Amino acid sequence: MALVHTTIAPIPVFAAESNKQFSEETVITTENVYDVLSYLDIDENNLEVNQEASYATVTVGELKEAIDSAKKYQKEVEKDSTINIEDISSSPQSTRATYSKTLSSDLVVGSATITFNAVGYYSGKHWTNASASNASVDSDFVIYTYKLSGQSNKTTCTSSCITLKCSGNLDTYVGVGNVGIVKITSQTYSSKTNFYASSYL
Repeated sequence: MALVHTTIAPIPVFAAESNKQFSEETVITTENVYDVLSYLDIDENNLEVNQEASYATVTVGELKEAIDSAKKYQKEVEKDSTINIEDISSSPQSTRATYSKTLSSDLVVGSATITFNAVGYYSGKHWTNASASNASVDSDFVIYTYKLSGQSNKTTCTSSCITLKCSGNLDTYVGVGNVGIVKITSQTYSSKTNFYASSYL
């Protein structure tokens, strides 16, 4: 859910204070953005400049509010599960009586959902192989942009079970006016999902 302000915003202040102290109404610009990041203890390397975009977060106060809100969700997230067969779709793979099933598992991390996918191949009642897994992230929380980093996505296959093991970091970014996006939090996640032949084939 996007942040909603119920109070009337004061007139923006465009000039950065000379002592590097900023009021919450100070508008973040390309001229003062690095001083603002330093003021908020954010690494300047977390900034990705993109002046062609326009974001709703434009003042120091709004950026601080976005950071505080994102930190409420920041924690390590782990999941160890077996997926129901209803989450699996199947289709013929070749003329050699080998078929494939799309394997999918979701992990909710705060306001984001990470989806892990792979393809399992089988013949009769046994798994024969599995593709490499991949991960993607999506969210309905429009104020934030999410990216995955440090990913480790592994698929193992035996005749009785395909296992997806995925881990990495979920990085949260917030857009700042027409300056760009800045990473404000990063949290670890891990997921292990088993797809048993006895349940799915």
